[in-house]
Amino acid sequence: SYPISELGFGDLNLLVELSTLMKKPLEPVNVCKSKKIYDLIDPIAKHLESLNDNYCRGSIVFSCLIAGQNIPVHTDYVYRKNESVTNFLDKMHRYHLVITTHDDVIFEDGGEKINMKVGECWEINKKNIHAVYNPSNVDRIHLVIDTFSKDLV
Repeated sequence: SYPISELGFGDLNLLVELSTLMKKPLEPVNVCKSKKIYDLIDPIAKHLESLNDNYCRGSIVFSCLIAGQNIPVHTDYVYRKNESVTNFLDKMHRYHLVITTHDDVIFEDGGEKINMKVGECWEINKKNIHAVYNPSNVDRIHLVIDTFSKDLV
């Protein structure tokens, strides 16, 4: 097995909630049995780790928004008036690498409408209110990689 974790949409919230309670990132769930996939993703994850000093990879997920579906307006995490939760989430970065998409797919972030292109990588601010609209006939697939500050481990 290779260290790539897989969680469905919405479960990323649970991962962060559990990590927050434990005050460290959870160990990845090994579900990838393909060395080919691991070898493709590993250099990407290493590069994203290097963008911020002292960061390591957390969850790595393929996220699919089916053609004709939407993700309603939301923030990725419910923020509480808890300093340790805020501190934990502030030491985490979420990146979306676009694998497949369509020109009609729109990511709305704080009122700004973005059409992410295949091959682009976007850092998403988890605190912003955002939504995704896919009126097209093409599934939108992103590789989502979270990185965490090593001082949380």
